[in-house]
Amino acid sequence: MDYLSDLSGKIDFSYLQKINQAQSDQWKKGHGPRFKKILEQISVSHAKSFSIDQGVVCFKAESPENLQDLLLELKSWRKGPFKINDIEIESEWRSDFKWSRLSSHISPLKDRVILDIGANNGYFMFRMLEHSPKLVLGLEPTLIYKAQFEALKKFHPSDNLQLETWGVEHLEAFESVFDTIFSMGILYHHRSPLDQLKDMRRALKPGGELVLETIGIPGEEVKSITPKDRYAGMRNVWFLPTLNQLIVWLERSKFNDIEVISKDWEEDREQRATNWSGEVSYKNFLNPKDSSLTIEGLAAPKRFLLKASRK
Repeated sequence: MDYLSDLSGKIDFSYLQKINQAQSDQWKKGHGPRFKKILEQISVSHAKSFSIDQGVVCFKAESPENLQDLLLELKSWRKGPFKINDIEIESEWRSDFKWSRLSSHISPLKDRVILDIGANNGYFMFRMLEHSPKLVLGLEPTLIYKAQFEALKKFHPSDNLQLETWGVEHLEAFESVFDTIFSMGILYHHRSPLDQLKDMRRALKPGGELVLETIGIPGEEVKSITPKDRYAGMRNVWFLPTLNQLIVWLERSKFNDIEVISKDWEEDREQRATNWSGEVSYKNFLNPKDSSLTIEGLAAPKRFLLKASRK
Protein backbone atom coordinates (compact mmCIF):
# COMPACT_ATOMS: atom_id res chain seq x y z
CA MET A 1 0.00 0.00 0.00
CA ASP A 2 2.99 2.30 -0.40
CA TYR A 3 1.21 4.02 -3.29
CA LEU A 4 -1.21 5.53 -0.74
CA SER A 5 1.46 6.93 1.56
CA ASP A 6 1.86 10.37 -0.02
CA LEU A 7 -1.84 11.16 -0.43
CA SER A 8 -3.50 13.97 1.48
CA GLY A 9 -6.43 13.39 3.81
CA LYS A 10 -6.75 10.67 6.43
CA ILE A 11 -6.18 6.97 5.71
CA ASP A 12 -6.53 4.28 8.38
CA PHE A 13 -3.60 2.11 7.32
CA SER A 14 -3.89 -0.25 10.29
CA TYR A 15 -7.49 -1.03 9.31
CA LEU A 16 -6.51 -1.67 5.69
CA GLN A 17 -3.64 -3.91 6.79
CA LYS A 18 -6.09 -5.98 8.85
CA ILE A 19 -8.31 -6.35 5.77
CA ASN A 20 -5.35 -7.47 3.66
CA GLN A 21 -4.31 -9.93 6.35
CA ALA A 22 -7.84 -11.36 6.48
CA GLN A 23 -7.81 -11.71 2.69
CA SER A 24 -4.28 -13.10 2.45
CA ASP A 25 -5.37 -16.65 1.65
CA GLN A 26 -7.88 -15.78 -1.08
CA TRP A 27 -5.51 -17.05 -3.80
CA LYS A 28 -5.12 -20.35 -1.91
CA LYS A 29 -8.76 -21.47 -1.75
CA GLY A 30 -11.71 -21.90 -4.09
CA HIS A 31 -10.80 -20.85 -7.64
CA GLY A 32 -7.83 -18.82 -6.38
CA PRO A 33 -5.12 -21.41 -7.19
CA ARG A 34 -6.49 -21.84 -10.73
CA PHE A 35 -6.55 -18.08 -11.33
CA LYS A 36 -3.02 -17.79 -9.97
CA LYS A 37 -1.77 -20.55 -12.28
CA ILE A 38 -3.34 -18.84 -15.31
CA LEU A 39 -1.69 -15.52 -14.41
CA GLU A 40 1.68 -17.23 -14.04
CA GLN A 41 1.34 -18.55 -17.59
CA ILE A 42 0.63 -15.10 -19.05
CA SER A 43 4.22 -14.02 -19.50
CA VAL A 44 4.64 -10.71 -21.28
CA SER A 45 7.86 -9.30 -22.68
CA HIS A 46 8.58 -6.09 -24.52
CA ALA A 47 5.26 -4.38 -23.84
CA LYS A 48 4.95 -2.04 -26.80
CA SER A 49 1.87 0.11 -26.52
CA PHE A 50 -1.31 1.02 -24.72
CA SER A 51 -3.96 2.99 -26.57
CA ILE A 52 -7.67 3.63 -26.90
CA ASP A 53 -9.12 2.99 -30.35
CA GLN A 54 -12.81 3.91 -30.75
CA GLY A 55 -13.51 2.92 -27.16
CA VAL A 56 -11.46 -0.29 -27.25
CA VAL A 57 -8.61 -0.53 -24.74
CA CYS A 58 -5.73 -1.89 -26.84
CA PHE A 59 -2.42 -3.47 -25.86
CA LYS A 60 0.47 -4.71 -27.97
CA ALA A 61 3.23 -6.91 -26.62
CA GLU A 62 5.01 -10.21 -27.10
CA SER A 63 2.87 -12.82 -25.39
CA PRO A 64 2.24 -16.60 -25.22
CA GLU A 65 0.81 -18.32 -28.29
CA ASN A 66 -2.02 -19.72 -26.16
CA LEU A 67 -2.93 -16.30 -24.73
CA GLN A 68 -6.51 -16.39 -26.02
CA ASP A 69 -7.15 -19.76 -24.37
CA LEU A 70 -5.72 -18.46 -21.08
CA LEU A 71 -7.89 -15.34 -21.19
CA LEU A 72 -10.98 -17.39 -21.99
CA GLU A 73 -10.29 -19.44 -18.85
CA LEU A 74 -10.84 -16.20 -16.91
CA LYS A 75 -14.31 -15.57 -18.27
CA SER A 76 -16.89 -14.20 -17.73
CA TRP A 77 -15.57 -10.92 -19.10
CA ARG A 78 -18.26 -8.44 -18.06
CA LYS A 79 -16.61 -5.09 -18.87
CA GLY A 80 -14.74 -4.03 -21.98
CA PRO A 81 -14.03 -4.11 -24.89
CA PHE A 82 -10.32 -4.91 -24.94
CA LYS A 83 -7.91 -5.91 -27.69
CA ILE A 84 -4.57 -7.59 -27.03
CA ASN A 85 -2.54 -7.87 -30.20
CA ASP A 86 -5.09 -9.53 -32.52
CA ILE A 87 -7.27 -10.94 -29.75
CA GLU A 88 -10.56 -9.08 -29.38
CA ILE A 89 -12.20 -9.49 -25.97
CA GLU A 90 -15.86 -8.87 -26.67
CA SER A 91 -17.24 -8.33 -23.19
CA GLU A 92 -20.87 -8.61 -22.10
CA TRP A 93 -21.05 -4.87 -21.50
CA ARG A 94 -20.13 -2.30 -24.13
CA SER A 95 -18.65 -0.17 -21.37
CA ASP A 96 -17.38 2.31 -23.95
CA PHE A 97 -20.99 3.44 -24.45
CA LYS A 98 -21.22 4.45 -20.79
CA TRP A 99 -17.87 6.23 -20.90
CA SER A 100 -19.00 8.18 -23.97
CA ARG A 101 -22.11 9.30 -22.09
CA LEU A 102 -20.26 10.62 -19.08
CA SER A 103 -16.76 11.67 -20.12
CA SER A 104 -17.64 15.13 -21.43
CA HIS A 105 -19.69 16.00 -18.32
CA ILE A 106 -17.21 15.32 -15.53
CA SER A 107 -14.32 17.36 -14.16
CA PRO A 108 -10.97 16.84 -15.93
CA LEU A 109 -9.14 13.86 -14.46
CA LYS A 110 -5.57 15.09 -14.96
CA ASP A 111 -3.52 14.90 -11.73
CA ARG A 112 -6.56 13.78 -9.70
CA VAL A 113 -6.71 11.01 -7.11
CA ILE A 114 -9.56 8.77 -8.28
CA LEU A 115 -11.50 5.93 -6.68
CA ASP A 116 -13.49 3.46 -8.80
CA ILE A 117 -15.85 1.45 -6.58
CA GLY A 118 -16.78 -1.92 -8.05
CA ALA A 119 -14.07 -1.60 -10.67
CA ASN A 120 -14.58 -5.08 -12.11
CA ASN A 121 -11.64 -5.83 -14.45
CA GLY A 122 -10.51 -2.22 -14.65
CA TYR A 123 -11.92 -1.15 -18.03
CA PHE A 124 -12.93 2.27 -16.74
CA MET A 125 -9.64 2.58 -14.86
CA PHE A 126 -7.74 2.20 -18.12
CA ARG A 127 -10.01 4.81 -19.69
CA MET A 128 -9.19 7.16 -16.79
CA LEU A 129 -5.48 6.45 -17.21
CA GLU A 130 -5.68 8.04 -20.64
CA HIS A 131 -6.23 11.41 -18.88
CA SER A 132 -3.04 11.33 -16.77
CA PRO A 133 -4.44 11.09 -13.22
CA LYS A 134 -2.17 11.02 -10.19
CA LEU A 135 -3.67 7.72 -9.04
CA VAL A 136 -6.59 5.47 -9.91
CA LEU A 137 -7.54 3.03 -7.14
CA GLY A 138 -10.13 0.39 -7.93
CA LEU A 139 -12.09 -1.57 -5.33
CA GLU A 140 -13.24 -5.00 -6.51
CA PRO A 141 -13.91 -7.82 -4.02
CA THR A 142 -14.61 -10.50 -6.66
CA LEU A 143 -11.42 -12.45 -7.24
CA ILE A 144 -11.98 -13.41 -10.87
CA TYR A 145 -12.24 -9.73 -11.84
CA LYS A 146 -9.08 -9.00 -9.86
CA ALA A 147 -7.42 -11.80 -11.86
CA GLN A 148 -8.62 -10.29 -15.14
CA PHE A 149 -7.22 -6.91 -14.10
CA GLU A 150 -3.85 -8.41 -13.18
CA ALA A 151 -3.74 -10.20 -16.55
CA LEU A 152 -4.41 -6.94 -18.39
CA LYS A 153 -1.95 -4.96 -16.29
CA LYS A 154 0.85 -7.29 -17.40
CA PHE A 155 0.54 -5.59 -20.78
CA HIS A 156 0.77 -2.09 -19.34
CA PRO A 157 2.37 -1.99 -15.89
CA SER A 158 1.52 1.34 -14.30
CA ASP A 159 2.24 2.42 -10.74
CA ASN A 160 -0.69 4.84 -10.73
CA LEU A 161 -3.19 2.08 -11.52
CA GLN A 162 -3.99 -0.11 -8.51
CA LEU A 163 -6.82 -2.52 -7.70
CA GLU A 164 -7.54 -3.97 -4.26
CA THR A 165 -10.05 -6.67 -3.31
CA TRP A 166 -11.71 -4.33 -0.82
CA GLY A 167 -15.42 -3.57 -0.86
CA VAL A 168 -17.45 -0.41 -0.52
CA GLU A 169 -17.85 -1.29 3.17
CA HIS A 170 -14.14 -0.52 3.61
CA LEU A 171 -14.56 3.10 2.53
CA GLU A 172 -14.54 4.07 6.20
CA ALA A 173 -10.74 3.86 6.03
CA PHE A 174 -10.65 7.01 3.90
CA GLU A 175 -11.50 10.60 4.80
CA SER A 176 -11.03 13.56 2.42
CA VAL A 177 -8.69 11.55 0.16
CA PHE A 178 -10.19 11.43 -3.35
CA ASP A 179 -10.78 14.14 -5.94
CA THR A 180 -13.23 11.97 -7.91
CA ILE A 181 -15.19 8.87 -6.91
CA PHE A 182 -16.91 6.70 -9.49
CA SER A 183 -19.72 4.45 -8.26
CA MET A 184 -21.32 2.77 -11.26
CA GLY A 185 -23.65 -0.20 -11.00
CA ILE A 186 -23.08 -0.65 -7.26
CA LEU A 187 -25.66 1.23 -5.19
CA TYR A 188 -28.60 -1.12 -5.79
CA HIS A 189 -26.61 -4.17 -4.69
CA HIS A 190 -26.38 -2.95 -1.08
CA ARG A 191 -28.87 -2.85 1.76
CA SER A 192 -28.14 0.72 2.86
CA PRO A 193 -27.70 3.12 -0.06
CA LEU A 194 -27.79 6.20 2.18
CA ASP A 195 -24.96 4.94 4.37
CA GLN A 196 -22.99 4.15 1.24
CA LEU A 197 -23.52 7.67 -0.15
CA LYS A 198 -22.47 9.22 3.17
CA ASP A 199 -19.29 7.12 3.18
CA MET A 200 -18.51 8.25 -0.35
CA ARG A 201 -18.99 11.88 0.58
CA ARG A 202 -16.68 11.47 3.57
CA ALA A 203 -13.99 9.89 1.36
CA LEU A 204 -14.11 12.83 -1.08
CA LYS A 205 -11.98 15.90 -0.60
CA PRO A 206 -13.90 19.16 -0.17
CA GLY A 207 -14.66 20.21 -3.73
CA GLY A 208 -14.44 16.60 -4.90
CA GLU A 209 -16.86 15.02 -7.35
CA LEU A 210 -19.02 11.89 -7.23
CA VAL A 211 -19.98 10.22 -10.51
CA LEU A 212 -22.92 7.96 -9.72
CA GLU A 213 -24.69 5.49 -11.97
CA THR A 214 -27.38 3.09 -10.80
CA ILE A 215 -30.47 1.38 -12.07
CA GLY A 216 -33.91 2.54 -11.01
CA ILE A 217 -37.55 2.62 -11.99
CA PRO A 218 -39.57 5.05 -14.12
CA GLY A 219 -41.91 7.62 -12.61
CA GLU A 220 -41.94 11.15 -11.22
CA GLU A 221 -42.76 10.15 -7.63
CA VAL A 222 -40.23 10.22 -4.81
CA LYS A 223 -40.19 6.49 -4.07
CA SER A 224 -38.19 3.30 -4.34
CA ILE A 225 -39.13 -0.37 -4.52
CA THR A 226 -37.51 -3.44 -3.01
CA PRO A 227 -37.98 -6.62 -5.08
CA LYS A 228 -39.49 -9.54 -3.18
CA ASP A 229 -36.84 -11.91 -4.54
CA ARG A 230 -35.13 -11.44 -7.90
CA TYR A 231 -35.07 -8.45 -10.21
CA ALA A 232 -34.21 -9.02 -13.89
CA GLY A 233 -32.78 -12.35 -12.77
CA MET A 234 -30.57 -10.79 -10.07
CA ARG A 235 -30.94 -11.83 -6.44
CA ASN A 236 -28.88 -9.10 -4.78
CA VAL A 237 -31.01 -6.06 -5.64
CA TRP A 238 -32.30 -4.10 -2.66
CA PHE A 239 -33.50 -0.60 -3.52
CA LEU A 240 -34.63 0.66 -6.92
CA PRO A 241 -35.37 4.40 -6.79
CA THR A 242 -37.08 6.75 -9.16
CA LEU A 243 -34.78 9.51 -10.37
CA ASN A 244 -36.36 11.99 -7.96
CA GLN A 245 -35.86 9.58 -5.06
CA LEU A 246 -32.20 9.19 -6.00
CA ILE A 247 -31.78 12.97 -5.98
CA VAL A 248 -33.34 13.11 -2.50
CA TRP A 249 -30.90 10.43 -1.31
CA LEU A 250 -28.01 12.57 -2.56
CA GLU A 251 -29.45 15.67 -0.91
CA ARG A 252 -29.98 13.85 2.41
CA SER A 253 -26.36 12.69 2.18
CA LYS A 254 -25.32 16.37 1.93
CA PHE A 255 -24.14 16.36 -1.67
CA ASN A 256 -24.29 19.61 -3.63
CA ASP A 257 -24.44 20.62 -7.30
CA ILE A 258 -26.45 17.54 -8.26
CA GLU A 259 -26.71 17.21 -12.03
CA VAL A 260 -28.45 14.53 -14.09
CA ILE A 261 -26.28 13.44 -17.02
CA SER A 262 -28.60 10.79 -18.46
CA LYS A 263 -31.75 8.84 -17.57
CA ASP A 264 -32.01 6.22 -20.28
CA TRP A 265 -33.73 2.88 -20.50
CA GLU A 266 -31.25 0.04 -20.38
CA GLU A 267 -30.66 -1.40 -23.85
CA ASP A 268 -29.68 -4.89 -24.93
CA ARG A 269 -27.22 -3.48 -27.47
CA GLU A 270 -25.15 -2.27 -24.52
CA GLN A 271 -25.41 -5.49 -22.50
CA ARG A 272 -25.56 -8.76 -24.40
CA ALA A 273 -24.26 -12.32 -24.35
CA THR A 274 -20.95 -12.99 -26.11
CA ASN A 275 -18.46 -15.84 -26.39
CA TRP A 276 -16.39 -14.07 -23.75
CA SER A 277 -19.21 -13.73 -21.22
CA GLY A 278 -21.89 -16.39 -21.28
CA GLU A 279 -25.08 -17.63 -22.89
CA VAL A 280 -27.56 -15.26 -21.22
CA SER A 281 -27.66 -11.54 -20.64
CA TYR A 282 -30.05 -8.64 -20.13
CA LYS A 283 -32.65 -9.42 -22.80
CA ASN A 284 -33.13 -12.92 -21.38
CA PHE A 285 -34.55 -11.37 -18.20
CA LEU A 286 -37.17 -9.16 -19.82
CA ASN A 287 -40.78 -10.22 -20.30
CA PRO A 288 -40.81 -11.72 -23.83
CA LYS A 289 -44.22 -10.17 -24.51
CA ASP A 290 -43.57 -6.74 -22.99
CA SER A 291 -40.01 -5.41 -22.84
CA SER A 292 -41.08 -2.63 -20.44
CA LEU A 293 -41.31 -5.35 -17.75
CA THR A 294 -38.82 -7.80 -16.28
CA ILE A 295 -39.55 -11.53 -16.24
CA GLU A 296 -40.70 -11.02 -12.64
CA GLY A 297 -43.34 -8.52 -13.80
CA LEU A 298 -41.63 -5.41 -12.39
CA ALA A 299 -40.78 -2.26 -14.35
CA ALA A 300 -37.71 -2.76 -16.54
CA PRO A 301 -34.68 -0.81 -15.34
CA LYS A 302 -33.73 2.70 -16.27
CA ARG A 303 -30.10 3.74 -15.86
CA PHE A 304 -29.59 7.00 -14.03
CA LEU A 305 -26.24 8.76 -14.37
CA LEU A 306 -25.58 11.79 -12.16
CA LYS A 307 -22.75 13.82 -10.75
CA ALA A 308 -22.59 15.70 -7.47
CA SER A 309 -19.99 17.44 -5.34
CA ARG A 310 -18.88 17.74 -1.76
CA LYS A 311 -18.47 21.31 -0.57
